[in-house]
Amino acid sequence: MTAPTNKVEPLPPTHIHAQIIAIDDLKHITKTKAIHRDEDKRITSYSTKILFYFGFMHPKGSIWNSAIVIRIVFMCGLTTLFGLLSCKTADAKWEFCFPILNSSDGLIFSSLVSFLLGMFQTLTFNRWWSVREKIGLVQTRSTDLCIQFLSYLKPSPENDAVRTNFVRYLNLAHILVYKNANGDHSIDEVVERNLLSQEEAEVLRIAPNKAIAVYSWISNILRECATANPPKFPLPYVGTLHGNVSNLVQASLDCAMFIHCQIPYSYVHLLTMITKIHLIFVMFYAGGILQNGIQIHSWARILFAYAIVFTNQLIYEGLLHIHDVLVNPCGDDSSDFPKKMYQQDVEKMTENLLSPAHTNVVEFAKFEKKTA
Repeated sequence: MTAPTNKVEPLPPTHIHAQIIAIDDLKHITKTKAIHRDEDKRITSYSTKILFYFGFMHPKGSIWNSAIVIRIVFMCGLTTLFGLLSCKTADAKWEFCFPILNSSDGLIFSSLVSFLLGMFQTLTFNRWWSVREKIGLVQTRSTDLCIQFLSYLKPSPENDAVRTNFVRYLNLAHILVYKNANGDHSIDEVVERNLLSQEEAEVLRIAPNKAIAVYSWISNILRECATANPPKFPLPYVGTLHGNVSNLVQASLDCAMFIHCQIPYSYVHLLTMITKIHLIFVMFYAGGILQNGIQIHSWARILFAYAIVFTNQLIYEGLLHIHDVLVNPCGDDSSDFPKKMYQQDVEKMTENLLSPAHTNVVEFAKFEKKTA
């Protein structure tokens, strides 16, 4: 019979490799910035790895806000009150106390509310993504239209002013698309940035949809270029350019439609009421656990009662709050679209394309037709 040894077996190579990867991940996390924000404090990008590891350390921009905290504290306070006033036994009769609910009664609406909120969040996210697709279409079509127009209308002393105004109108309309979707009809910002002349500003102030008005100015430029004598670019290209303008108009209107046309009030109201009723039942259920914990002097059960209230409030109130955040992605919340970044990207691209170097950089070789 051999004596037992205290020799430690070496870790298999796969375990050592996994530990090295974990250490490298932690080093990467400590050197990576968790969240990037623009000048308006909107989130432009974030590290999912840091979020999954230490997401609780970066609550700014998440569902955590003063309203959520106040609701959690309020419901915990009511849970304490109901726990103290709960019946001492489940079969108490003719007593002024709140009934003790078992788990099946207290969480009776849990599956229903989870299912309805899941459908609600899917609908909300689909609408949010539709707005993002329309915003992306405005960005790409603006750049595409700029490339086409500037390539057709060559740089020259008589064309430079037209080229500059065309690019200015494109960038102006791009900014106004976001403002129109957000219900902001002011133009002071674009006037201060010299994107509008005083005469243009007076005309634009009375326009109901200012982005569409600027797109009509762009169409007027295309018309003037096509009807000039001689035409400033080949007439067959005019249809393509006007088609891009039509796509921009449609995308900007669709973007505003998805935001301004809300989900029916009766549906949202019913869903909210069912969620609130579920949280009240959870509060009664947790109050019974709290009462039982007080009777048997169990701190574990008391803390468990508050944990039930906390988690249910966080999950269900948080899901309702997500809808409030996503319903208008062109707004001013930290999780909304980084509008300034999108606008600056398009402005840098279009203004850079104005440079004559982009027109002269390509040398076209002339080939003579060879005859047999």
